[in-house]
Amino acid sequence: MSIQNDWESNLQEWLAAIDDGTVSNEQVELLSKLLEENADARKFYLEHMGLLGHLAVTAKRSELFEGPTSLFETKRWDENQTPRFWQKVTGVSVVAAMLLMGVIIYQSLENSSANKGVATLKSQDGWWEHPGLGAELGETIQVDRWLHLEDGKAVLRFMNGVELTLRGDTTIKIVSPDVVRLFSGTASLKVPRQAIGFKVSTTAAEVVDFGTEFTVRVYDAEVVDIQVHQGLVEVKRSDEMGATERRMLKTKEAVRVDPLKEGYIEIEPVDLRDEPDQNQDSLKIAYRTRKNTKGTQAYHGKLGHDFVVNEPIEVTRLGVFDSGSDGLKQQLVCELWQRDDLGTPDDFKDDKGTKRLAVVAFAPGDDAELIDSNRFQPLKSPLRLEPGAYSIVAYGYGEKEPNGNDGVSGSRRHLKSRDDGGGLISFVGTSRFERGLGEVRPDQPQWLSDPENFPIKIDQTFVDRYSAGTFEYRRAR
Repeated sequence: MSIQNDWESNLQEWLAAIDDGTVSNEQVELLSKLLEENADARKFYLEHMGLLGHLAVTAKRSELFEGPTSLFETKRWDENQTPRFWQKVTGVSVVAAMLLMGVIIYQSLENSSANKGVATLKSQDGWWEHPGLGAELGETIQVDRWLHLEDGKAVLRFMNGVELTLRGDTTIKIVSPDVVRLFSGTASLKVPRQAIGFKVSTTAAEVVDFGTEFTVRVYDAEVVDIQVHQGLVEVKRSDEMGATERRMLKTKEAVRVDPLKEGYIEIEPVDLRDEPDQNQDSLKIAYRTRKNTKGTQAYHGKLGHDFVVNEPIEVTRLGVFDSGSDGLKQQLVCELWQRDDLGTPDDFKDDKGTKRLAVVAFAPGDDAELIDSNRFQPLKSPLRLEPGAYSIVAYGYGEKEPNGNDGVSGSRRHLKSRDDGGGLISFVGTSRFERGLGEVRPDQPQWLSDPENFPIKIDQTFVDRYSAGTFEYRRAR
């Protein structure tokens, strides 16, 4: 009997093998072939895998399925686990149970999405075009949000586990928890099992995931390239009369959809993934400001940002903001402080600087490396920071070398980015400062702050309000 004639029983057998971890390479090949050729099988597969994934995610977030009286006698699962439904119940009871749980889970996820959004910005190694079309590291992103990455890379992580990497000049809109509209540029996706069915929509085609890793690129007046790095996707294109043409793509297959030409055009696969380096052992720069950014404030006092070390790190260099990236015009100082939060980590007004751990002075004409808009000088040896509270502080800015302030001359958020090393550190607070001591006189040094003072006045809104001090770090060796 052929696969097509008895696809339902074959599909249930293969799904059961996937659920209990006994699926063979031959079964995977047969499943892929069936999904390519049979639209009803694809629909069944999407519904089944999507439901199992939602159950797994929901069980992890709540107590809904815990305890011996649970319908499927399940425990709390790891993110990549799924319950072995086909071994627990069969026939009509499966459908009834899945439908019932599907309603409960759908409502739960809908409520969660409404309150918490559908994605967060996981990492950023590039620059947004405009503050209204960008996001902050760790920010929750809601449905209907537009994002335009001008250059570089940024990674969004959806609540369903999808990781979406934007590269270069790219514009997207978050349509729903499971749909993204790509208007221009390049988007690479990693779709876990629980998110099968995730869609990338473009003007020329729609790409539906079947458990895979793939890249979609829109360029040249709506021409679309689709490449599957691993797994399977369905590509759908519609003509002006509304007729739909479908094409299944497997691992290492790639096609182009051109609205001005008929059919699918085979193209040579090119690996466009090239995602941001999330290796925690590599060097990271905590606070960055885009190259050629000019300062907005001649402030003589100390400016600081607070952060928390979650895992031991090594600080290798300290840096200061160079207004215009054109060389320092005044002597600047960067300090790294250990901070005591006095047992109130959410109240930064009572914090104290307990010890200056490192100090680096930057003089005009020094051979300090320029990275973006920051000048860096190395420490004599890497400084190990154990988990705890710290602050990076800089001072010496003035009329000749202004600092940046997001509260002066409009928003500058699209000119900044932060790197938490994949969770090695956390950026906290709303920035801090001390009162300036007036204008610099010819007989005084270029900075007026007392080196022993820790800035205790709290600003508002941003964890990195200023373009001032920064540091380079890596996971402790």
